[in-house]
Amino acid sequence: MAIREGGIEYSATVATTDEQECCVVRSTSQAQRGGIAFVKTSGAGTLKFKHGFSDGDYRIFKTETIAASSTDCDGVDFDFICPDMKITWTSDSGSSCAVKVEVFLY
Repeated sequence: MAIREGGIEYSATVATTDEQECCVVRSTSQAQRGGIAFVKTSGAGTLKFKHGFSDGDYRIFKTETIAASSTDCDGVDFDFICPDMKITWTSDSGSSCAVKVEVFLY
């Protein structure tokens, strides 16, 4: 039986248009050159990927618009080393929606 490798996960019901922090990803491995974030949401919104500078200042380096889907998920790929990265979610409307994000580094 194969064992599934776990990623960094976020799962929540969001009922606001305020930006929500999904996860912080930290890696100092030179062998890792990027990652992928799988996203499934019942409401449309925006994922922001932010690089963390050494002084704790996070700045957006990638923004992805995600469509609502009851069955499918989106994959957002980034092909560069991210020693300190924060991923946030902002819903397009204040209606309640389920959001799942799972990140794997490679």
